[in-house]
Amino acid sequence: MTVSPSRKAIAEIVGENRGVFETLCNHPDPEFAEKYGKRPLRYLEGGYE
Repeated sequence: MTVSPSRKAIAEIVGENRGVFETLCNHPDPEFAEKYGKRPLRYLEGGYE
């Protein structure tokens, strides 16, 4: 059984490591940048579904 973390918990983790995710947003591969940088940062904005 897989436990899905809450959005609040994910936002806390992303917030603590924001610099890492912002760096990943600048990755040359746009698909990688979206999946591992921009998408997690949306948890901080509350706009991720």
